[in-house]
Amino acid sequence: MKIKNFMSTNIIHLHPDDTLKQTADLFLQKRIDGAPVIDKGKIIGLLTKTHLIRAISNGTDMNKPIRFFMSPEVKTLNPDEQITDVDIMYTGRYPVVDNGELVGIITKSDIMVALNEIIDDMSGQLETLINSAYNPIVSIDRDGIIRMWNQSAERYTGLHSSDVLGTFINDIIPESHLYDIVESGKCEFGKRIRI
Repeated sequence: MKIKNFMSTNIIHLHPDDTLKQTADLFLQKRIDGAPVIDKGKIIGLLTKTHLIRAISNGTDMNKPIRFFMSPEVKTLNPDEQITDVDIMYTGRYPVVDNGELVGIITKSDIMVALNEIIDDMSGQLETLINSAYNPIVSIDRDGIIRMWNQSAERYTGLHSSDVLGTFINDIIPESHLYDIVESGKCEFGKRIRI
């Protein structure tokens, strides 16, 4: 999944001569917490609410231009980059630039939405794969609670997954010894059980 599928193209940007007061008003009005600073069509910085709060805390005159408070180093992204390659710990928002032109903004929230979609997609693929297996597949957590029960397990036991998920394994298949394996930490391979 690419950045361009999740970025916002409604770009709100600042000019280096905008004042701290104008910027604070804009952030409140547009409900944003940061914006790129553009001069002569080029990104020259990024100003966030943290910069504003720091200036206010230091008692700075709110009529001063933001050029003195912005971060001049701005990490930008390309719209064709994969969303999974973005380091969300770097900043809360990234300007998206294509051929030197600002084409969008992507925030941590946008990235989290994208990652959730990827996880949902992978989860669906994994569920399809597990349910297509011929052999029963049962998974439990460290407390012995059943977390996975594929269609083959349903066929062999006659128990539907909705009836067993979230229950203790020994209440459903006491002869499985799965919980004993979890407690001991010792693997067992090729052990047959009769249900």
